[in-house]
Amino acid sequence: MTATLKLRAPECITVRKVGVAVRDGLEKPLDYPGAARNARICPGGFTFTTKPRTFRAGTYTQYAYYEDETGHHPFEKTRLRVVAKGRNVDPSVGKKLVWVEDFNSPVVWGARWTREASSAYEYGTHNPRYYKLDWLNPANVRIADGKAVFTARPGRRTFDNGLQAWDTGLITTERSREGFRLRPGHYIEVRVKLPTAVGAWPSVWTWIGDGGEIDVLEYHPDAPDLLEMVNHVREAANYHVIRPPGKGDWMRVGVLLGTRSADWYVDGALVYQDGHGVHPKWSAYLNVNLSVSSGAYHPVPQTKDPITFSADYVRVFR
Repeated sequence: MTATLKLRAPECITVRKVGVAVRDGLEKPLDYPGAARNARICPGGFTFTTKPRTFRAGTYTQYAYYEDETGHHPFEKTRLRVVAKGRNVDPSVGKKLVWVEDFNSPVVWGARWTREASSAYEYGTHNPRYYKLDWLNPANVRIADGKAVFTARPGRRTFDNGLQAWDTGLITTERSREGFRLRPGHYIEVRVKLPTAVGAWPSVWTWIGDGGEIDVLEYHPDAPDLLEMVNHVREAANYHVIRPPGKGDWMRVGVLLGTRSADWYVDGALVYQDGHGVHPKWSAYLNVNLSVSSGAYHPVPQTKDPITFSADYVRVFR
């Protein structure tokens, strides 16, 4: 891909540099090469085209900029979405289903899933220093009508920082008798219904300690059109543009865990290739939960009403 930039100035000026910048979900610079130097911009306009750059599938932030003696001056940021042509084949096709949870039968807690605590939380049941108001309560996870429903409600506890905790739910394969872990080569897919209430923080993710986390999805309704996909094993991230969820909307989100790239799919279409992947010997437990934002990076809930997040199934193929 190349980018073409057109600029005008009310009177002719010469600037040191003009270019087009691109950033991924972790703000890593992926600028188009071939910026124009000592560019003269006049009322009649200035046009130049960058040299080409290849991008993996994903959604990026891009913006034009110029530099003069006073510094770096960015113009308005826009989104750049790159789609992998010919790669939109459902990755579960031709693979064997190796693990499935459809929530159609009563869950025997402790056998496949646990819901009391997670080692990802500093205190097992809560983790206020990680921008969360969560206090895990097994009663806030229920299995009904073939779905796992996670509910967050204002709780009675107060953290040391003075913020009120919210009772909420999490399920994990950690500490279960089965002890299922995801491994390289697995494709995991979930079908979920995202919440719309500001302050909600639903997640499907892996964990086995620092460096073991892959976020199949994270979502914050204050940015209703962005679905977050993050590789914390070999740092990479993406914000996929979605239609803001409405009442009753369900979506399928999956990630193929390769050793050279982790590839994310939404409703069967490839939307992001991180080009990093996981270590060949990597493995991690599976978590599904509803967190509540503390206000550090995303707003706290604007209501005291219960917030819900639902999962229809979790499937793993190889």
